[in-house]
Amino acid sequence: MRDNYGRLLAFVFIDDKNINVDLVRSGLAHTFELNKLSKYVKELKDAEYYAMANQLGIWKKSNITCIKLVDLKISGVEKVVLKNECNFSIQLKNWILEDESHNRFKFPSYLFKPNETIEIYSNNKTARFSFNKNYQIWNKEGDSLFLRDSEGLLVLFYRY
Repeated sequence: MRDNYGRLLAFVFIDDKNINVDLVRSGLAHTFELNKLSKYVKELKDAEYYAMANQLGIWKKSNITCIKLVDLKISGVEKVVLKNECNFSIQLKNWILEDESHNRFKFPSYLFKPNETIEIYSNNKTARFSFNKNYQIWNKEGDSLFLRDSEGLLVLFYRY
């Protein structure tokens, strides 16, 4: 079967063991376009919930838990709005914001002050923060947002 972009989706089995599910359960991968994988949806969802609950691999959480998603605008001028609800400033250098297709924005050196909000655009060459892509980042049918600190630990996750 193929995804919306024409990429071939495949499952790997060794001795009747679904390796894709094992990768997700270990936190080495996340689910993507499950609506096309009806046969393995429950197994994959259960595996992802397990990895998330146990903070395995990509789900290991950062100590910084006070950055909040204020808005994710997916139509018109796309942008993500984040707020620092911490009572301290945070250096964002080398933090990563990405979607489930791994479109990545790597933050430059920037001191994110308490109660400050910032906007990260999909394509705005004059904005302080922009992916600078000539296409939409956030899928209207559903997507995931990951914000990771400079060590790659998960600060924020949102799926719609």
